[in-house]
Amino acid sequence: AGRPWHPRGDFWGPHQPYFPTREYADAYPPEQIPEYGSFCDTLEDKPAVYRTEKNPRISRDDKLIQPSPLPWSIWQEVLSRCYGQITMMDEAAGRILDTLDELGLAENTLVIWTTDHGDAVACHGGHFDKMSYMPEEMLRVPMAVRLPGRIPAGQESDKLVSLMDVAPTILDAADTAFERVPDGVSLLPLCEGKDVAWREDLMFETYGHGEAHFGRGVVTGRHKYIWNNGQLEEFYDLEADPFEMRNLIDDPACRELLEDMQSRLAAWRDKTGDTMSPHSDR
Repeated sequence: AGRPWHPRGDFWGPHQPYFPTREYADAYPPEQIPEYGSFCDTLEDKPAVYRTEKNPRISRDDKLIQPSPLPWSIWQEVLSRCYGQITMMDEAAGRILDTLDELGLAENTLVIWTTDHGDAVACHGGHFDKMSYMPEEMLRVPMAVRLPGRIPAGQESDKLVSLMDVAPTILDAADTAFERVPDGVSLLPLCEGKDVAWREDLMFETYGHGEAHFGRGVVTGRHKYIWNNGQLEEFYDLEADPFEMRNLIDDPACRELLEDMQSRLAAWRDKTGDTMSPHSDR
């Protein structure tokens, strides 16, 4: 009693297979779920990995066709169960917060709510699970941070943060730090509303998922560039094209912006000691 503690809760989901109980399974009528914004993507301007990934449940072959053999009506049923499981999981996490209240610990406890990755479910022609490509559906995940007395409630931020920031944040809240400077930084000053200099771009990467594919990318508040080893590169304007339906990698009008993004990625790779040699034969 009275000693510092650090529990961690990991939920199954919203990972496949989905298994919400009936009350949650019935909460999202499938017929009311609108078609996802990139479900109709033919993948004509995407790297080959979008068409050759090894998930046999939805892949066909290397032809430029919609990858999912399932019609949207079936995807509506899948998403209905997915949404139901998310809601069930959210309510289970709420029971943990209720327990903190009951024990009188809520006012002195840092709570971080996030996940390790997103899910491609239904995006870009009907992909499933997580694979080697890097659309926003798999990269952009929720994060909420609560620390009464230090973090004002109800804030929202569009700053670029990363899972690499979680450990430094926990140590900062405990009034300690890593002996060496990590790639991540504490989120507490940002969450506390302090006027702090913050990163303007963020690197992400893949080493494949059941297949030999390697990629690196960088994102700013608006633009996103992806280097795919030996395959077509990608460049998107996320403000004008949030579903990443138009790859601007060969658009002459975007050359200057693209070069800036490539420079940003090179700087991140240098900073993090990433020694993989870039190669593209697109």
